[in-house]
This record gives sequence, C-alpha cells and structure tokens, in this order.
Amino acid sequence: MLKRLMIWLGQLAAAGIDFVYPPLCLLCDQLLQPDEKLVCTLCFAHLPLRVDSDVPADVCRLRLNHPPHFERCLALYDYGPAVQKLIHFFKYQGGRALALPFGQALGGSLSASCAAVDALMPVPLHRSRLRDRGYNQSELLAREAGLCSGVPVWSDVLVRRKTTRSQARMNRQQRLQNLRDAFRVTQPERVAGCRIALVDDVLTTGHTLDECARVLLDAGAAAVITLTIARVD
Repeated sequence: MLKRLMIWLGQLAAAGIDFVYPPLCLLCDQLLQPDEKLVCTLCFAHLPLRVDSDVPADVCRLRLNHPPHFERCLALYDYGPAVQKLIHFFKYQGGRALALPFGQALGGSLSASCAAVDALMPVPLHRSRLRDRGYNQSELLAREAGLCSGVPVWSDVLVRRKTTRSQARMNRQQRLQNLRDAFRVTQPERVAGCRIALVDDVLTTGHTLDECARVLLDAGAAAVITLTIARVD
C-alpha cells in the first residue's frame, strides 16, 4: 500500500513539474509531444550521421600505438555539439530516456550492417561509480539495441574490478596504467568462440574499448567489434 502511494505521489509531482515547467527539447527548446522524451523527433532525426559509420578498426585515428584488439568500429554520429550535449545529459544528468532512441538507432545500425555477432556486451562501470550514478548508460544502450536487433545482451560476463580515473587529460602511458587490470571476464566458457559487440557511448582514443576487447580475446572470444553512439576523430 505504501509503495503504491509513493508511486502515485511521484507521478503527481512529475505532472505538477511539467505543468509549471513544460518539457522542452534539449536542442531546440520547443515543447515536446507526449510521446517524446528530452529531445524532439525532428531534432533527433537531424543529428549528424557519419558517412563512415562502419569501418575497420585500423582506419580509426586511435592513439594506441599498436593494432587494435577489436576488428571493426560501428559509430552512428559525429561528435558535434548537439550529439555531445545529448550524450553528456544521458551520462551525467539522469537522462536515461535517451537510451531508447539511441539504443534503437544502434540496434538498427547493427542489423543493417554485415556484422554478425553472438552477443552485445556493455562496457561495465565499477560498482562504486554505478552506485553514485544509479545506472550504467552503456548497459541501457545495449538493452535497447538488443531488443531492436534481437541480439542477446550479456551484462554480467565482463566486469570492472577496479575504479579508474577520468582519462580526458591523460597521455597514452597514463591511460594504459589507469586501465591495467581494470577488467575481468567472469565466465570465459560463455565467450569462447563467440563474436562480441562491445557497446559504449563514445569511442574517443579507443583505450577503454581496446582493453575490454583484449580481455575478451584472452578469454577465448573469436572476435570483438565496437558499437557506439559517436566516434571522435
């Protein structure tokens, strides 16, 4: 009874907030329709799609100084101001609702590509960061992409066993040190011989995704590709 009351009060409060502060699109500030969340359909449809959305990994300008452990990069959008704003809101400001359109777009892209994979695997968060944020944006994306593409999601096979610092201002050596022993495969027998699509929000330098791919290949995976909203050149 108490739980139902709390849910009802939450819905009432949300309705009141929408009445006083009508929901507006994050990009154009226009009033959202009842079936739209955070960004309007028109703005989402006009996000800058990449011409080279599916490329071999060595085509990406990765600052790895070695051949990537993943074989292909699938990334939908250029990392321009609009996409950057949406991803930042999605990750850091509670914008979970953006997982639906972005995840569906990723799932559709995967289905349209020639990339046959056995499972989608989100890049994991450490439990302390997951506790602070309340959700793993990569897992939310993977869930929606899996529903759209029909590919199963394995969110409990690859885990982050140590927390890592933000890598935005690190050089290559610092990034490698930061990621050393950060990831572990809990069930090697599940990944053995499988093709895995690693799901994340953005591919920047590629260090995190490359380390995840390396760990998966060491555990017996046949191949790894990356599936992200955007890619930074």
